[in-house]
Formats: sequence, C-alpha cells, structure tokens
Amino acid sequence: SLSLSLSFSGMCIVCIVCGFAGSVVPAVCLVLAGYAKDRTLIVAYISLSAGFSGCQMVGSGINQIDLAPRYADILMGFSNTFASMGGIVAPYLAQTLTPNHKPAEWRVVFYITAALFIVGALGFVIFGSAERQWWAEGAKRASPLPPSRVCLEGDPSQSLVANMEESGNPEVQYSV
Repeated sequence: SLSLSLSFSGMCIVCIVCGFAGSVVPAVCLVLAGYAKDRTLIVAYISLSAGFSGCQMVGSGINQIDLAPRYADILMGFSNTFASMGGIVAPYLAQTLTPNHKPAEWRVVFYITAALFIVGALGFVIFGSAERQWWAEGAKRASPLPPSRVCLEGDPSQSLVANMEESGNPEVQYSV
C-alpha cells in the first residue's frame, strides 16, 4: 500500500479545500456560461460562480489572522486594496473585448476571469501558509477597542474573551 504525506505548512485542510473550491467552481461556471444558449442558464451559471466565490473567504480571507494576528487588519487592508483593482479594471476590459456583444467575445472575458481564478487558487495552494510570520512576533500593539469591548486572547482559534471580566484593566492590549 502506498501512503502519501502532504504538508500544507500548518494550513487547515478545510481552508485549502474551501479556498480552492471558491476559485475552481466559479471558473468552471464562467466557462460554461460562455457556451450556454439559454439566458436563464447563463444567469444561473454566473450566479453560481458569484456564490461559490464566497468560499474563498473561508480559505484565503482568514489567512491574515493565521499569518500575523496582531497585524491582520493591516494585511487585510493591503490585500483588499490589491484585490479591488480587478473590479476597477474589469468593466473597461469587458467593454474593450466585447464591442459587438457577441457570445464569442464574452467567452474571451469569461476565459480571462476563469484563468485568474485558477492562477489564484494554484498560488494559494502552492505558496499559501498559515505559519505565524517572524515579523509578526514584535511588540504588542495597543487595542483600538474601547475598554468595554472584546479582545483576542491566546490562540486566535480560541473564543473571544471579554477583557474587562478577565483582566480588569481598561488599557487592554492584544495578548496573541
């Protein structure tokens, strides 16, 4: 019997599967939408594509907390800014590629989008990590939350703990 051992650098298998499915299923749906003849079917494929792309958040969306819990907010800001560039460029690209609004022209748009989904998924699976980064082990950051709010304490996978009850200290810091 053969046994195969894979290491995903600490990433949970659920994150990998959801991140990958959140890219591959939308890509397949978009390609199918490009060849569908019925408008209802086209709308269904595009809707499925948009719906399944939400699975990416389970995989790559929470990855910033694994990499650097203290700096997850900053990482999320940078990654969302970069990811938003596609939403800015896509309408202009689609308009340029579909001057006659023919199905063949839309297939090109769907193929480009599907390719971006697949490249993102492969990049996440190949290069993704959930290992806490060395640069994230620096000094503690003061909490931006008011004293009566909730803060993370301990392992980020543990539940949130009310800071006033636990520490009694109104100047609570992240203790990750």
